[in-house]
Amino acid sequence: MHKIRRARNLGHAILDRSFCSTVAFKMAATQRIDEASFHEIQRAFYASEHVAPDLVVMIMSTPHVSSIGLEKRGDAGLFTQAFLEAWWHGFRRAARALELSGVPVRYVPNSKTPFYRSVVRESKK
Repeated sequence: MHKIRRARNLGHAILDRSFCSTVAFKMAATQRIDEASFHEIQRAFYASEHVAPDLVVMIMSTPHVSSIGLEKRGDAGLFTQAFLEAWWHGFRRAARALELSGVPVRYVPNSKTPFYRSVVRESKK
């Protein structure tokens, strides 16, 4: 909860990137990659927060850029083909769950962004 409050003070994009990392890693690590798992993680992460995105942008980098991101986070040991496939599959399921709940999703494949594999929320204000 402290992480959410702190991230919220920094802006919703930071909060959503933290959420994205949580979803991706939990789904890939547990091999529970489905819409039900996504919603379970979403409820646990946001808890009492009433957060609903207007638009979600899925940024998917190449495996090379993803490996750099994992290394910078201290998670270089996770860089295996099986984990990357599970990670990708988790993001696709998360995006599908968001789409089914009425949130527009835009995909940016093969990005060279340092976000490597991320979901960024954009607010229509």
